[in-house]
Amino acid sequence: MANPDHVNHLKKGAIHWNQWRKKHPGISPNFNGADCRGCRLQGAQLRQSDLHDNDLLHADLSHADLSHADLSHASLRKTDFSNAYLPAAKLMGTDARAANFSQANLAGADLTYANLGTAKLIETDLSRANLIKADLTQATLKHANLQTADLSGANLNGTDMSQASLQNADLRGVSFVDAIFKEANLNGAQLDVNCRQYAQSGGGILD
Repeated sequence: MANPDHVNHLKKGAIHWNQWRKKHPGISPNFNGADCRGCRLQGAQLRQSDLHDNDLLHADLSHADLSHADLSHASLRKTDFSNAYLPAAKLMGTDARAANFSQANLAGADLTYANLGTAKLIETDLSRANLIKADLTQATLKHANLQTADLSGANLNGTDMSQASLQNADLRGVSFVDAIFKEANLNGAQLDVNCRQYAQSGGGILD
């Protein structure tokens, strides 16, 4: 359960929250299951926070520090994470449909079974990320960094991966109907034969 005191301070906005947390550096922020819909948290210091099962619909977390935070099974629909810092964050099973992760850092993040349908991940760093069985239907990953990411079994139907870096990524078992691989770098990627042929015919760069 969420700590009511933590939630109260967070809902006062990022400036108040950052000042309060600076005075209490030893706390472990707990917002587990809280309703934070629409909260304006640009630049909030939320590293190592527990946001498991949190509702952040339409919240603004742009430029926020969520490194090592637990956002698993959270509702992140239409949430703004642009330019946010989320390395090694946990987002397993999260509902992030239509969320904006453009230019965010999700290096090493765990997005297993995450729903990222129609999400914006333009120039997003997803290197070493775990995207096993993730749903990326019609998501935009132009210029995204997916080097050594694990996308095995992911749904890439209608996904735009133009000019994305997919070197050494695992793409075995993906669904790729109408996916766009134009100028995507797939050197060293693990691909099923059909996916390899499809990516190559669509302008993907393969070794």
